[in-house]
Amino acid sequence: MPNILVDPDKLRWGAVEIEKSAGEADATASEVHRVLTSQPIDPRYAAELGGKVRGYGAQLIAQTAPVTSGLRDQSAWLRELARRFEEADQASAQGMERLWASTQALIAEYGESPFVPIWLLDGTCPPWMDADIWRQLDPEDRLAMIAYLRREWASFLAGRTEGSFRSHTISGGYLEEMFMIYLNGLPRGLFQERQVIDRRTNKEVAIREQTQAFLPDHDLFTKPVLPNGRAYDARWRWQYQDLPATMRAAWRDGKVPASADETIWGDWSPEHKNLCGEDAAGHAAGVDYMAEAYLAFAEVLEPRLIKNVTLSPYHVSLGYEELSWEAGIIGPFKGSPLHWDNWTAGDPHVVPNMEEVNDYLRQGYVVTPLVGVNPGENASLSSTPTAVGHYVNILETFTTRDGVGFVRVYNSLEHREEIYSWEHLQAAWGRWQNVDGNSAGQAIIARPRQQE
Repeated sequence: MPNILVDPDKLRWGAVEIEKSAGEADATASEVHRVLTSQPIDPRYAAELGGKVRGYGAQLIAQTAPVTSGLRDQSAWLRELARRFEEADQASAQGMERLWASTQALIAEYGESPFVPIWLLDGTCPPWMDADIWRQLDPEDRLAMIAYLRREWASFLAGRTEGSFRSHTISGGYLEEMFMIYLNGLPRGLFQERQVIDRRTNKEVAIREQTQAFLPDHDLFTKPVLPNGRAYDARWRWQYQDLPATMRAAWRDGKVPASADETIWGDWSPEHKNLCGEDAAGHAAGVDYMAEAYLAFAEVLEPRLIKNVTLSPYHVSLGYEELSWEAGIIGPFKGSPLHWDNWTAGDPHVVPNMEEVNDYLRQGYVVTPLVGVNPGENASLSSTPTAVGHYVNILETFTTRDGVGFVRVYNSLEHREEIYSWEHLQAAWGRWQNVDGNSAGQAIIARPRQQE
């Protein structure tokens, strides 16, 4: 919609000019009428013309009166318009002051956050609601709905646990997208019912399994530069890399030390398909180019880069340390100082609950679990027997208004952020069925090395 700029003084000037014209027209008509009715007529023609002349004078007055009256109405209308524009301008300024005051009051009531959408502040139509339906609601119903949504927004903000291992990007669009998941959950089409075996009880249970990842429009963290793997595999996986080509490109762009040259990576695999551990660590550490992570992992176990072999949790932990992070392995390990709180002696299938993971996220750790992934077309996390072991990063957790837990992860197979139900992540972590022989609940926890 174009901006309409109005100068009330010009409207008033126009009103004055129109009023002058009306006065002049009125005066002219009156003068003509006076002349026609008061001036004597030659007696020779008086009998024939006297009545007609007086009739013309009266007709002139009658025809001029509506014109001058209309001009005066136009003048008055312009004056009123000028007054209303001035009032609207003043109300706009006052409205901005009131909006600012309401913003401050809302933040004071529901917690300090600069990310409160404008529709929630000024009580206008929520973005997902049809504007016509909103207009048909009673004013009291609108107020009640906005009050309810403000309370829900506050609960939504309070119920999130973002990874604090490095800075993240929170935009208004990101928050509104997440708020819709908080209100409604994920689309039903992503789920299906399935019978599985609970590894801890060895009993068959029914679960509502998520068969596809939800792909958010807004990322929480920046991603390192990484060439896509289409050239190296027909199935197109970002994780698949021609390592010598990837390293040469980063070297040309100055993203790895100039002293690092072809003699280091020349014999690395040109068709490496098992880089999930390196990619997870590089993503968590926030490297600009994933090649920086590959160079760090060469110090850990270079033969893995040469022979297209995956990494054990132990070697992923060492890779984090090469990136100047402190790291350790957590899981159902008897006698280990790092184990999940619900660990039970002799139970190899312990998977943490969401709050246990949140404890580490709040302490500045990234949690990099060893989960199952579907090697097929949709490349989503999976607990089926055909799933293969895969490292992802847990980036944040949150609970919907209905109490359903969800988690955002970085999946290096497609170099993207994905959202799953917490139950689905637990299943892929090994709670329900074997995941290519991996022990359940294993993860690397890592964070930037603390300054002493």
